[in-house]
Amino acid sequence: MQTAAVSRGPTTQKEQYEFRQLLKEMTELSHVTPSSKRIVRQTTHEFMDRKITSWKCTEYLYKKTPCPLPTQARGLFSSSSDEGDGEAMIVARGYDKFFNIGEVSKTQWQWIRDNTQGPYELTVKENGCLILAAGLDKDTLLVTSKHAIHVPHAQVGSSWIDKHLAS
Repeated sequence: MQTAAVSRGPTTQKEQYEFRQLLKEMTELSHVTPSSKRIVRQTTHEFMDRKITSWKCTEYLYKKTPCPLPTQARGLFSSSSDEGDGEAMIVARGYDKFFNIGEVSKTQWQWIRDNTQGPYELTVKENGCLILAAGLDKDTLLVTSKHAIHVPHAQVGSSWIDKHLAS
């Protein structure tokens, strides 16, 4: 019986290398200082017989110029490869942190005038929660809330997805 190699999804070898480098940098930053002052915290969660690691960065660092973080993702989750090679891979990634007008240097009107070109699309930044949904394989859906898996927001997100998939 032949078995096919498990696909890591539609990523190039270069992207896979960049993912590994990103996770390596995040791991290094999570060990840099005493836990009370870590700039990156990692938490490993049990999820359907898998270990999923969530990565949380110290909030104020997103505003520093240049940002010292290897990513500005809001919500980043990784897991070991299904291939058993010990390689970590990113399984869910949120959007980059974004800011209101005037909150950081790149949202100052002068910077926007000097460095961007229309047309523009305006949106309103609302309070809410970030729900991420990621297919781990053909039968497993991971639903998270920004940095955690087993929390009320993630459970509500999972229920919402179940409801809409059933209709």
